[in-house]
Amino acid sequence: MTHSFPESTENAVTTSGQPPKPAAGQLIQHQQPKSKFKIVVRAKKPEKEAQTEVPAQPTTASVVQQPAAASTFSPAAERHLKWLHDSGRAVLAGGLTDLWRSHKDWMDYTKTHGWRHYTEFDDPDRHYIWRFSATPYEEKISIGAETAISEIIKIIGAHSSGNEKKSPHVRTSSFCRNIGALIGTAASAGGDKNVLNIINRAPYLLCIDIASLRDKGVSAMPALDRGISLYETEYVLVATPGEEHFLACHPVDLDPVLFRNPFKGCIDSAGKFVGCTVLDGTLIGADVPLTIRATESFVKTVVESPLVFEDIVTDFAEIPPADLENILWFAAAAADAASEQSGSVQTKDPLGGLAKAAKMMTTYNEAIYKLYKKS
Repeated sequence: MTHSFPESTENAVTTSGQPPKPAAGQLIQHQQPKSKFKIVVRAKKPEKEAQTEVPAQPTTASVVQQPAAASTFSPAAERHLKWLHDSGRAVLAGGLTDLWRSHKDWMDYTKTHGWRHYTEFDDPDRHYIWRFSATPYEEKISIGAETAISEIIKIIGAHSSGNEKKSPHVRTSSFCRNIGALIGTAASAGGDKNVLNIINRAPYLLCIDIASLRDKGVSAMPALDRGISLYETEYVLVATPGEEHFLACHPVDLDPVLFRNPFKGCIDSAGKFVGCTVLDGTLIGADVPLTIRATESFVKTVVESPLVFEDIVTDFAEIPPADLENILWFAAAAADAASEQSGSVQTKDPLGGLAKAAKMMTTYNEAIYKLYKKS
């Protein structure tokens, strides 16, 4: 597991200029895909649980499976593919191919290099992106019409790893391909404690099947400019210039599955990992040796953080406990592995080419899979 844009935003905002908050039951009921196993969809004051048949070994990926994309292209997909094709010459001419790779190309690259952390929690034929979110009804992406591809790539690179996000021309959104890698990197000695704070506070997890984005006219692309993005398995969503898309909770959006964030509150006020509590009150992963490095920095971030998140969506899916425990074990292994390369994790400097990342990513993966205890 590890990381629905509208073609129109008509009626997407109120007279105050703010997007409407979703009504109770809106999100999961209209978009929850069929599942092979039990899914708990619960409101704040639930009347009952919705269940389907339970097989022997459920997986979170099964919750977010969506029908395969149609063989024909939607109008939005045609516009997007034409833009990508037309931008290809400028990418080549500008020597930007190391920073602008399609999802398929990147999966081939990581498979060749043995960087398994990108695909650890995928289905064999389904790839997912994940985002911790507090206000899914407000989040959107857009690229200004006629924005040059070189500027888009530059701004995406600056946006990655929590840097500059104020460009009026390019508004994107960061996801990850592996939640465990994101948590582990943030918890490591050189990790971003602002990211860890969001993981520990955000009420929701958005999950999108990458294959579902094509017909929306959106690409999910790996962030490749900075080393920390490779540790975190960061992806960014890229829209066709001139088009704007809300992530979730609108009549026309990217159609994500919304999960309750089971990692909310998993780190106490002293910066110690204490486990995750699922809906029935069971504590999961308290025995997982996930150590928060640079604890003082994390505690300082929490104290100084203005973030106050309220629950604004009443229905959500739940990550099964077995998957949750595997994510935590992966996070513990990733935190140890990334801490051995804290300088590479912490630097904000551009990589300067993927060749320079080869050794550190190979070492990172080798260290993770020596430690990773999968249930």
